[in-house]
Parts: sequence; structure tokens; C-alpha cells
Amino acid sequence: MTINLKNIVTGTLILAIPGLVVIRSLTSNHFKPDAELHALQSYNHSVVVTSDQAEIMAGNKLIIDLDSEVDHPEGYNSSVNEELHSDAKSILNRINRQKIMKFKGNVFLVSSDPSLSSGLWMVLSQMGRKDLFIVSDNADPEIFKYEFRPDTLTRPEF
Repeated sequence: MTINLKNIVTGTLILAIPGLVVIRSLTSNHFKPDAELHALQSYNHSVVVTSDQAEIMAGNKLIIDLDSEVDHPEGYNSSVNEELHSDAKSILNRINRQKIMKFKGNVFLVSSDPSLSSGLWMVLSQMGRKDLFIVSDNADPEIFKYEFRPDTLTRPEF
């Protein structure tokens, strides 16, 4: 009886692959970036900072300016290490994406349209970028100012 190296490798793969699949399926978190963490950060507005808060944050800073017509407050860029001006369509091209993902420090998204910066925040954070913030000088997050009142003139149909 001769042992063939090809048979040994094939047998090892046949046993190892199902074992790895079972181990992976037993873990609780199947997403590399935690989706629940991203949702919580969005919900409690911990990623939204004012320009004053961004100015005093320690470390290297990269400001991504998504629209060039916005005038930033005086002294806003005084401690910025790098600034990237780009429109939303080309921000995720290969060169910009590599610059954003390899930057060591805090990354700030600045836009006059909050939905644009928050959408880009979600995409970049799901790609694995950490220390990513949205700069908004609107201090109060949107709060619904209405109360749901059902129509009392009609009866519910069951």
C-alpha cells in the first residue's frame, strides 16, 4: 500500500473545508464591520461634530470637502494636515479611496447637504474606515414636532 501525496492533500481539504464552514457558522457576528454599531452611531449622533469640536480634536486630520462653494468658519482649517476637495461622484475613485483609507487620523466629511455627507459616511464606515466624522454646525438633530393622532371620525374595520 503506497501513500500518495495527492490523496493526502485531497483528504485534508475534504475534511478541513466543512470544518471551517461549521466554525464560521457558529460565530455570532457574520459581518466584518458591525452593522449594529454603525446603526447605533448614526442613531445617537456620535459621529456628528461641530466645526469647533473638529478643531479641538487631537491627531492628524483629513477634511473631505464635498462642495467647494461652502465657506468654512475663520480658522477652521488651521490645524488640518490634509484637505481633499472632490465632488460626491468621484470621491470613491481609486486614488481618493486609497488616500482616505490609508490616512492615519480623523477624517471629517464636510458638505452643505447633510444627506450627502451621511451617505458617504455610511459607505466609508462599511468599507472599514474608522475615526470618520460628519461636520455639521446644525447643533440640534432633527426632532419630529408632531404627534400621531388617529382619525376619530371613522371606526376601525376588523
